Amino acid sequence: MQEESRKEPFMAGALIKGIDTLGRPVIILEGNSEVNASFIFGEMGRLCEWFEKENALLRGEFRARDAEIFELSQHMSEVSSKRDKLRERVALIEHQLLGAKKDNGKYKSLHFELVAALLRIKVEAEVLVSSHGGGTIVIDSCAERVFEGAGPILPRTMDHTWTGSLGLIVEGVLEGSSSGVKNGGGSPKRGDAVEKGPLGDL
Repeated sequence: MQEESRKEPFMAGALIKGIDTLGRPVIILEGNSEVNASFIFGEMGRLCEWFEKENALLRGEFRARDAEIFELSQHMSEVSSKRDKLRERVALIEHQLLGAKKDNGKYKSLHFELVAALLRIKVEAEVLVSSHGGGTIVIDSCAERVFEGAGPILPRTMDHTWTGSLGLIVEGVLEGSSSGVKNGGGSPKRGDAVEKGPLGDL
């Protein structure tokens, strides 16, 4: 700061008075003070060097700052890309969970409908046995009623062997009912009449 304040008078009102004994010009400033020109030029040169060094340092700092900003912008782009991918995955998982919940509710409803249908067939089979007696015709008729009642609500992915086992279930009901009639007309026990299937014990 002192060099700059001292430099301003030279630039503003400096005049060359003449040459000293060594042949150097003598500068006259405001206030009639004389300063050796070589000293002034030396100070000016030193200040110029200092400014050049400071300018070089500032340019280096600016380049480093620009490189840091560029690196941060690249990092932000990568973070944004990862964030978008995570959002897509979360949306996909939410969609899958929603579909799974709907399927779960659908299969629960299907399970209850199948249980109700089989219970109705069991009761009807017991009525037929008590009125007509056991036989192949009654078994086939009951099996057809099972297929007619439960067929529309059976899922496509259900194993065909389960539909074939419905006849065996009805047959077990009829056999139990026949034995109940022979033993005095009582109803068969539930555990003896119906076997286990994919839906468990009815």
